[in-house]
Order: sequence, then C-alpha cells, then structure tokens
Amino acid sequence: MEENNIWLDSYKILHVIVPETATEKDILDVFEKMKENLKAVSGKAKLLINAKIAKVIYSSTFRQAIAEKIKSFNEDPGYEKIAILSLSLANRAIATIVLKGAGVENIKLFDTEEEALNWLKL
Repeated sequence: MEENNIWLDSYKILHVIVPETATEKDILDVFEKMKENLKAVSGKAKLLINAKIAKVIYSSTFRQAIAEKIKSFNEDPGYEKIAILSLSLANRAIATIVLKGAGVENIKLFDTEEEALNWLKL
C-alpha cells in the first residue's frame, strides 16, 4: 500500500484509504503502519478507514483477524473512535457482526466521508 494512503489531519484523525485491489497481506501491512502512526499522536487518535473502493472479498478468518487487530488498538496505542466507509451493504453487515463479536467499541460504519468526519469530530 502506498504511503500517501495514510495521513494524519489537524483533528488527529488518521485517514486510511484501502486500495481497490488490496490483498489480505496489504491490509495486514497497513494495520502495522496505522499502529506506528497512532503511536506518534499525543493522546488518543480517531481513525477513518475508507474501504469504499475495495473490491476484494476477504475470508472470514481474515475478517476476524482484522477485528482483533482493531481491538488491540484500544490497548496500545489507543484510539477514541473508528469510522469505516464501505460501499456494500453486505460488507457493512458482516463488518458490524465481526467487530461487535470481537468486542470492538466506539466504531461506526458510514456511507459518506462527510457523515464519518462529522461523527469523528464530535
């Protein structure tokens, strides 16, 4: 994944864009980069994960691994909120079930970036 797909804005929101053809390995790599970026923030950051253009269908094992990685962010370095943008209603439903089942808190799925940013800035 390209470096310009991850950046921190002035509101302490870490933006991550998941590319259209990201593989499971690409996503695991970006989670490591996200964790590095979160450690550089004083206090707890907010995450905006934009997966609207991702077209790859990920395995259930992989989705569970991602949920566990997101959950671990709450322990070290810590996050305040996570907003996820997803185009597919089916993907949003699956993500909600997996993330809630893993005990991930303060996470919400959105249709638009504007809605997500408004919620993150509250």
